[in-house]
Amino acid sequence: MESDENSCIMTVPSVSKKAVPPSSDRAGVILKAVPPSAQKLLSKATIFEAAGCPACGGSGYRGRTGIFEVLRVTESIEDLIIKRASVPMIRAQARAEGMHTLRDAGLRKVALGETSIAEVLENTVADEEVSPSSVGTGQHA
Repeated sequence: MESDENSCIMTVPSVSKKAVPPSSDRAGVILKAVPPSAQKLLSKATIFEAAGCPACGGSGYRGRTGIFEVLRVTESIEDLIIKRASVPMIRAQARAEGMHTLRDAGLRKVALGETSIAEVLENTVADEEVSPSSVGTGQHA
């Protein structure tokens, strides 16, 4: 089993958070920056952005929170590894089998109000789109 770890800076509770109104242009921009699966999650959440206070020295952040990605090496993943499939193809198969990426983990923290969307987008990489049907064919979506 492989894992990857990263961390995001946590927003300071209450004082240093400002909510992004769901109907605002800013919320629309945020939702366009994330994959459709995350749009559903975040459209139901209150999205916070960091706003400074004395407790955080004006940054809006204090402390860290971990975000994690775990790749379970199933039979199908093992077969792809043995066949020397590309990383995007292995990743697509893992996603099809339910793996959550670092970005997914970070976006869940955004939905919980633990960090900002800016922190997640800055500290994670976007997932390359590879359709699960192209796994094993060498073709990307």
